[in-house]
Amino acid sequence: MTVPPQRLDLPGPRDSHHEQGWMRQHHRPDAWIDQGVQTARAQGLIIDAALAHAIGERLDPPVASHLGEFLIYDILLPYETLTELSCLGDGPEAIVIPHSWRFALREFLADATERATADRAAGELEPTVIPSTELRPMLYVSRSRQTAGRWIDMTRSPEVVEHELLGLPGDPRDVEWAVHGRMGFGHVYPLHHPEIELMGHIARGIDRHGEAYAAYAEYAFQRDLSEEDFLARFRGTFPTLDAAILAQAEARGWLAAVSALADQHGLHGVLTLDVEALTARVFADGLAVEPGTRGHHVFGPAQP
Repeated sequence: MTVPPQRLDLPGPRDSHHEQGWMRQHHRPDAWIDQGVQTARAQGLIIDAALAHAIGERLDPPVASHLGEFLIYDILLPYETLTELSCLGDGPEAIVIPHSWRFALREFLADATERATADRAAGELEPTVIPSTELRPMLYVSRSRQTAGRWIDMTRSPEVVEHELLGLPGDPRDVEWAVHGRMGFGHVYPLHHPEIELMGHIARGIDRHGEAYAAYAEYAFQRDLSEEDFLARFRGTFPTLDAAILAQAEARGWLAAVSALADQHGLHGVLTLDVEALTARVFADGLAVEPGTRGHHVFGPAQP
């Protein structure tokens, strides 16, 4: 299994001390937040991701919460975070923030949910395996010298994504991009630059192969990714780890050999498998398991 995601700007083992520091990087003065919220409301706009981060930081969410993960790793589960938001700020020791701030954050999360699950234009893309109820892989991107940006559907072709980037608000001469949010990528956090190109490739893989491709990106540490390599290494998705191990044992003929031995010596019901030893043997042969919401995704050495 791979290590948890790590920040590009502060590489190292994931720990709560670093995570709390990354969360606090989003702290902004009250006046800054107020001005941003009021300006967005006056213009009839949704707040940008930087404002969403700043408001979320004021709620002081637990590191392991959905909102905490957005603040620390920019990974957003908008629907779950929206549901979680109703529980944050409750209780006698709750941190009170202005109602307008909380409302603006709710709007940001609701808008993200709608954008990531909206129907795509007919004929715009190849058929996708992503269910309509699941998040499409998207990045919140802005130009480097400002925070206002947009959610961009990264499953589209590189040419379409580039067109969307060039249409972002701000100085058109500023063609360096800052990413403030990710959704639909599972827990894939980019370990290598350039991020836009990398996440675009992963997004298109997820679009064609589902969550298994995100698991492949983690399995491969996001290096030298290709659809051909994925197909050569992917062994399948299984509901449990034991099911994955037994499937490998069956594919290698081990279960048939045990059954034949039991038939030969009348040992049915007596001869059993040592699952722990079997698991160790399978992993020693180069297999890896990446857990996901859809099951356990199994990968191994490339097969011709």
